Amino acid sequence: MSRDITKRLEALENARTGAGLFPSVSLMTLLRDGAWELVCGLWDGKADVRAIRSFHQTEEEARAAYDEFLRTHKRGQQEPVLVVDDLLIFDAL
Repeated sequence: MSRDITKRLEALENARTGAGLFPSVSLMTLLRDGAWELVCGLWDGKADVRAIRSFHQTEEEARAAYDEFLRTHKRGQQEPVLVVDDLLIFDAL
């Protein structure tokens, strides 16, 4: 198949509603050691879900990584959601 036809088919596929992966729900969690885990969700509007996971020393670094994630991945029709879990629940002794 020629490269031009392949590009046209990819453009057509990307133009469909729900095509491609878009930011969905992301979770930023404070860990026991004071670091932050960031799990950014990507969803295609159907069943395909992917996650990008990263670890950061500060909350500011994690938020900056989330902002970069949003700049890198185009938004779909749904607004992306960030859930911040900064409650440390320790096991009972």
